[in-house]
Amino acid sequence: MARRLGRGFGRPWQSAVCQAPTLLRLEAPFGPLQEKAIDAIWTISISPLETGSSVTFEFIANGSAFSKLDELAPAVEMVKTQALKTLVQPIANEVSK
Repeated sequence: MARRLGRGFGRPWQSAVCQAPTLLRLEAPFGPLQEKAIDAIWTISISPLETGSSVTFEFIANGSAFSKLDELAPAVEMVKTQALKTLVQPIANEVSK
């Protein structure tokens, strides 16, 4: 069963794998990728540290040569950056209280 996540980025993200509290893998075609036949996976991994946590974001997009992923990369990066800000902002707000 897919769970819809995210808002304001076109097609909603869908969870592919969730291993709480350490891993979340999303089918997340950002921005212009939504119009193409492209597989896009975003993995968010959380590892404990002595003084907090380490969060790693990995994004992989795969499509045919006709998809011209190299030309779409700057726009995808911009949308991905906005998505990261949306995820991080609630945490930053909570920490600053």
